[in-house]
Amino acid sequence: MNSTLLLAQIFGPFCIIVGLSLVFHGKTFARGLEDLKEHFIFLYSFGFFTFLLGMYMFLIIPTFSSPVEIILKTFWILIAIKWAILILFPKFTKMMIKKSKIVLAFSSLFWIIFILLGMYLSYSAY
Repeated sequence: MNSTLLLAQIFGPFCIIVGLSLVFHGKTFARGLEDLKEHFIFLYSFGFFTFLLGMYMFLIIPTFSSPVEIILKTFWILIAIKWAILILFPKFTKMMIKKSKIVLAFSSLFWIIFILLGMYLSYSAY
């Protein structure tokens, strides 16, 4: 079995479950952002491991030959870049977390797109 299809089989349902939970429990996500703002050790440790996972996923997917590979590789590249920026610029991170309350008002649209992405990955992997 292709490793990309295995990743899509895992990541597709994960996107659906996370998206649904955040649509229904968005305030929990907002509280989590507040915790990250107050306790930077969580930000650094979570960011470090997420960055490593993103780089690993980038390296494990060999090519950009199928739409699933393009989606997965692009997603993990963006995650790795995001967490690298958050770790390298903590004051910028604190400012962005304060401003993210505005973004949270529109977050249900983002999570619906996340759910649709998970559905596409699940469908294309089987």
